[in-house]
Parts: sequence; C-alpha cells; structure tokens
Amino acid sequence: MSKQGHSIVKRTSPNDIFLTPPELAKLHIDIVEGLLYGTPMTWYDPFKNTGNYFNQYPVYEGVEHQWGELLEGRDFLTYDPGAVDCIVSNPPYSIMNEVIDKSIELKPKIISYLIGNMNLTPLRIKKFNDAGYILKHLHFCKIHEWFSTSFIVVFVSCVGKSKNIQKYIEKHQCISFDCKVYHDENIIKQKALDKEAKKIAR
Repeated sequence: MSKQGHSIVKRTSPNDIFLTPPELAKLHIDIVEGLLYGTPMTWYDPFKNTGNYFNQYPVYEGVEHQWGELLEGRDFLTYDPGAVDCIVSNPPYSIMNEVIDKSIELKPKIISYLIGNMNLTPLRIKKFNDAGYILKHLHFCKIHEWFSTSFIVVFVSCVGKSKNIQKYIEKHQCISFDCKVYHDENIIKQKALDKEAKKIAR
C-alpha cells in the first residue's frame, strides 16, 4: 500500500465528503437504469448532500425517489426510508462495512455504489454473495482529484432466480475471487536474509 493509502486507512477523523462529479453520477445512474429496462422502482440516495445523484434520478410514471443525508438529520444507519428497490449513490468509505450491512438489510433489488478500488475486497463481495446478491456490473473510472481508480459496482438480488442461489452466483457473477492470502516465498526468503544481514552488520 502506498504512503497515501496508509494515511487514509489510519486517519482518526476521515474526511468522507467527496462530491461525485455530476457527469459521472449521471453515467452511474444510466448504467443502473440500463439494467432495469425502465422498470418502475423506488430509487434511494442515502448520501444526497448537494444532490448530484438524487437530482438526476430518472423521472417517469411509477418511479419514486427517496433520500437520506446525515447533515440534514437522516443518518443512513438509523433512518428508515421504507421499502426501496434501488440504492444508487457514493457512500462514505470509512464506514463501508456498515454501509454494506445496512444496504443489505433494506433488501432492495439493486445496490450500486461508486467506491474506491481499495474498498472492493473479496470479503465484501462475499458479504453481498452470502446475502443473495450477484455482482452484475463493474465499471472502472477515474476522478483526477481522488485517490487512485474508482469503481461503479452494481449488485443485483438473486432471490427467486434459483433454488441454489450460491451456485447461481458462481455461474453468473461477472467476477471471480477467493479469500485466501497467498505468499511469495522468494520475498519471504529475501526479507529473512536482509534481517540476518542487519544483525551481522551490528
């Protein structure tokens, strides 16, 4: 991990207010809408802020909009938006696990977030899979002022698709992964040699 990456992970007061460029927010919305084929749904933006997502949600018969915003007294982790079908937004990365848990708890048909590449981990994808969600779409993007590459991820509920949801996910998910931690034996040996050399040098 880079020096900047370590500083982000270890900061005690994360600055999570990164406003999505409106053009990228619209692209994100269009990607999700393309998967829905115009199906009427309740769209939910849990992190509205200036409305770069919320103000661009699709408007046609049968579509409803719901929002949350901590700065306006609607904390995503405690606010009850009622039944929602589609969550599309840019969440605070410092509480990503809590965001995922709450999103799954709401049981929408689609959960789609713009997240940093360091936040898309095998364990988090597995958390979605275990709850019956498949990673349907993955879009790489770059905001120049942000740290590293970002992803638009679209998770779709598989409930009702198959009697064996996990097998369905393994067959149809657009990405494969495992949670095993691998080791490079050559690097381990070199580190041991370097450590021994330092001892001798003393």
